[in-house]
Amino acid sequence: MTKAESGRMHAYYEAKGLSPTFGNLRTPEELDRHVAMRERIFIDKLNVVPQLFAGARALEFGPDTGENALVFARWGATVDLVEPNRQVWPQIEAYFRHFGLADRLGTLDDSSIQQFRPSQTYDVAVAEGFIQTVQPSSTWIGTVAHAIAPGGMLILFYYERASFLVELFHRAAHRRFGHLVGGAGLDSARRLYEAKWNTIPHVRRFESWVMDVLDNPYSSIRYTLDASQLVAELADAGFRFYQSWPRYRDELRMGWHKAMETTGAVVAEIRRQLPRLAVAHATGRSLFAYGPDREVADLGARIDRLLTGLEAAADEKGEPWPEIADGFAALGRAVGDPALLYAPDDATRTEARASLDALAALSRLLAGGEAAAIAAFASTDAAFLRTWGQPAHYAVFRRLPDAPGGTT
Repeated sequence: MTKAESGRMHAYYEAKGLSPTFGNLRTPEELDRHVAMRERIFIDKLNVVPQLFAGARALEFGPDTGENALVFARWGATVDLVEPNRQVWPQIEAYFRHFGLADRLGTLDDSSIQQFRPSQTYDVAVAEGFIQTVQPSSTWIGTVAHAIAPGGMLILFYYERASFLVELFHRAAHRRFGHLVGGAGLDSARRLYEAKWNTIPHVRRFESWVMDVLDNPYSSIRYTLDASQLVAELADAGFRFYQSWPRYRDELRMGWHKAMETTGAVVAEIRRQLPRLAVAHATGRSLFAYGPDREVADLGARIDRLLTGLEAAADEKGEPWPEIADGFAALGRAVGDPALLYAPDDATRTEARASLDALAALSRLLAGGEAAAIAAFASTDAAFLRTWGQPAHYAVFRRLPDAPGGTT
């Protein structure tokens, strides 16, 4: 499959023979480390304690080979899995047998999330890493609204639009560099990104990252979600925002502890707050736009123009690299202006500015078309090597007790 179709990302993985999250867990110690990592995410980032899963009926959409489902089972849940790629089912079942959790594995269903029809309601539902590809969002929101019991929790991991800036740059640069060296493949990706890949801790192979991000037709702004729109759509379906990483709400808000916030008030606050965090999400640095709404909107527009240019570059449409370089340079100057953006310290501002300047410099090299200079810069520039952005977001929602829908 070479064409991206809504809700069909699993077909891309099937065609590639790729399980993007497979960690090849073999020993109890390896599973313990994975459980500990998930606990840190859930407790420290999302304020979700593992006890939520004790005795719970959990539903996971798109579990791939099931490493995270093992964690939910270890925490005490019985887990039903909706995984359209039947090729990974034997690995899921083998995992649960191997780690003595076979009694915690419920049903396996090969439906897509849009087609899944729950026969019961669940205390927790989880969808990680693919949900942004199922569009329009109403097609899956309706499913989860019927699947989650009143008071139950929905946990999402997805790619957010503004936060996708650096990830999309990686894909677009890969396509351009491949064009210059005779084809965008694994060898050209190694020349461009292997040094960068080796600067971060990882458990999967470089080849998997290339297929999952650089070559994946779903690595596109067409398959991202706008965070504020997501919060609003789920509110309309009876879900109240609970927590996210990165944070969406105003962490400095004040009020009487007994005052009750309506779901609508929370949605409105997030809609006001998120545009002021767009640069932070795009750069992966702690920055806050505290100026007038007009200035905040201008910063968001700069990011949108960069996203549009990079999407064209990734699709090899036109020659947008000079404009992309100018866009990164302009955004870098904005980050360097304390009158536009708050930073908690000078180092944060300096690092963010350096990252954007590095992206501008590499864009100019990509425009110039000298492959050796491009590869040398991408492999050695310290600021570029540290630049990853904040493409992936977690968001947690609670099904309102009086929300309509659901099955019995």
